[in-house]
Amino acid sequence: MAETLGKRGVILPLERFIAADDQDLTETFYPYVLDQFRGEGGLYALPIDANPLLLYYDPAYFRLRGVSPPDETWTWDDLAANALILTRRDGEGQVTRWGLMPHFRGLW
Repeated sequence: MAETLGKRGVILPLERFIAADDQDLTETFYPYVLDQFRGEGGLYALPIDANPLLLYYDPAYFRLRGVSPPDETWTWDDLAANALILTRRDGEGQVTRWGLMPHFRGLW
């Protein structure tokens, strides 16, 4: 998107407006994150938040429910299937414990 808008002159590279060079920026931001905002002709935005994908889990609860801990072999299908196993419901079908709970909190 930035590349297309930059080519059309709709947005301008930040280097024209800031005194920071690449070394200053990479001391503040991870280079990989900055690369997401680069296009032909320059850097078009700075990240204001980061949402890395993490999985926290309770090993004792996994053992209790007979689910092996996640490892590098897990796929999204494994995550979904095990989340169903880990979800608990009461006698009326109401969820008392979710098998997977997403959190949407940024780091910065």
